[in-house]
Amino acid sequence: MGGDDFSDPRDDGGWGYGATADGAHMNMVIYALYAAKQGGLDIPKATWERAEKWIRRNQTETGGWLYNLVDSGSPCAEGVYGSMPATGLWALRACGVPVEDPQIQKGLGWIEKYWSITRNPAATSWLYYYLLALQRFCDIPPKLDTLVGHNWYEEISNMLVAEQQPDGRWIDYEDYFPTTCFALMFL
Repeated sequence: MGGDDFSDPRDDGGWGYGATADGAHMNMVIYALYAAKQGGLDIPKATWERAEKWIRRNQTETGGWLYNLVDSGSPCAEGVYGSMPATGLWALRACGVPVEDPQIQKGLGWIEKYWSITRNPAATSWLYYYLLALQRFCDIPPKLDTLVGHNWYEEISNMLVAEQQPDGRWIDYEDYFPTTCFALMFL
């Protein structure tokens, strides 16, 4: 799903597996598109516009984002949980939306209300994915030194250094290899 051909009426502008798009897959596609753009590749304007439209539609009245537009749950949590607002925020910025945008401000309100660097708010796992999405949001130029009143990089990097295992790994809810990858990508 996704790509540059949006002629298929089932295509809602997002990316995912099966019949629906979701925030986790959209996160990885937006990251790839943003990296390609930073590397000098021309990404069609229509791709960014469709992605932005999907991201905007997926925000709830709480300011947070859902995993997808089909239901309020995900494989990790019920309803809005930290990874999706962080992903929605960073993806909007990658699409070129300024921090002053009302939807970004509403999303920042959700992050502020549920701020945590020791757990993925409203979820039981994927802390490091959540922290990486916050980092991506803050690192898009113009870079943000603070996030909802916090020196986000100092706080999170200090926590990551303290949580690293003696053998170099990081462990979230279980010993899962991507957790270490997310921590290293953050740092």
